[in-house]
Amino acid sequence: MRDYYDILELPISATPEQIKAKYRQLVRIYHPDRFTNIGDKSFAEQKLKELNEAYSALSALARAYTAQAPNRPLPIPLIEPPSLNFGLLHPQERATARFQVRNAGAIAQTISLNVDHTQRWFTVTRGQQTSADQQAPIEYEVVANTDALMGGQYYQSWIEVSMDGISTRLDVALKVAEQQSMLRTLPRWIFAVLVATPLLFAGIVALPLLAPFADLLTPQAHTQTTAGPTTHLPGVASPASAPQSASVPMVDTSADSSTSWSPIFSPDGQQIAFLSDQLGAAQIYLRDPQSGRIRPLTATPDAKSAPAWSPDSARLAFIAEQGASSVVQVLDVKSGTLITLAPTNANGRVQRFAWSAEGGSITLAYVIGGEITYYQAGVPSGELQIVARPADW
Repeated sequence: MRDYYDILELPISATPEQIKAKYRQLVRIYHPDRFTNIGDKSFAEQKLKELNEAYSALSALARAYTAQAPNRPLPIPLIEPPSLNFGLLHPQERATARFQVRNAGAIAQTISLNVDHTQRWFTVTRGQQTSADQQAPIEYEVVANTDALMGGQYYQSWIEVSMDGISTRLDVALKVAEQQSMLRTLPRWIFAVLVATPLLFAGIVALPLLAPFADLLTPQAHTQTTAGPTTHLPGVASPASAPQSASVPMVDTSADSSTSWSPIFSPDGQQIAFLSDQLGAAQIYLRDPQSGRIRPLTATPDAKSAPAWSPDSARLAFIAEQGASSVVQVLDVKSGTLITLAPTNANGRVQRFAWSAEGGSITLAYVIGGEITYYQAGVPSGELQIVARPADW
């Protein structure tokens, strides 16, 4: 399937007005009448055909969305696995990984793929259907290449899949190992010969000179001692008695975390929440798996990410961007009540948050001025109290 957004050099979240403006700009650039060279003119004619095809397809899709009812059945894209981490790669090394795109909703009219064009250290192959009679799953292959990357650096990017405007994102990451010196890259036997040859020559020359001092050079026997019993300091738990961390669902938004836009099922399995930016700003939607009905839960201009269900499936917590800062917001799914969890008169960012096991509170790490402060907020009261660093983190 053609990636029409890629042909028009647009993100999947582009509005109809942005699509039209970009199309007109590219038509002016690639119009065949601007070229005199036969090869250039032929390339421009082919490019213009692709632009016309992409614009026609995306315009038809926009008209279809406008004409249909708001609660029409929609596809729900799912990516498995939710992230690809190639781990530690050496300079000038290549690695391959695969991911699949599934559909948990209605049949999609269009499926498109968009990648982070600012990062050119990986490529994605054309998708292949795993079953000839089904639209999904679709399998893609990702090839990472460290030829142009710096040693000792961590690289992170993303791949975005869209089904009829419903988007989900896959995080891609790797770390490049430090560049080794030339001696360390030599085969071991060559390195051993280079080191041993001068030492052997020196030993042959020095052996006659050291003969009279043989007795002095003979090593003496050493007495082996046994260490005494281990003593634990007061207040410091020994490894055997250290408490085990409880299993707490946690959302981490730090640089090393791997957050995803993939839809998430409620703990009771009765609802699916997902993010979609087809209306210009990321909004949270809810889908009933039985009826297929979809309804929006939010309609605010703030960018949203990392939705997380409460253990009782009654509330959704997520991170909302508010200018240079971010907060945790909690939405009551049934009543629509929205509360905001953030310190008063503080301009900071949420690093991570987690629901308590019973769902009555949320613990969050808030970064203010480079320092992390931990809070616990009651739900639905919204009152925050400073707490010590959670042991589970």
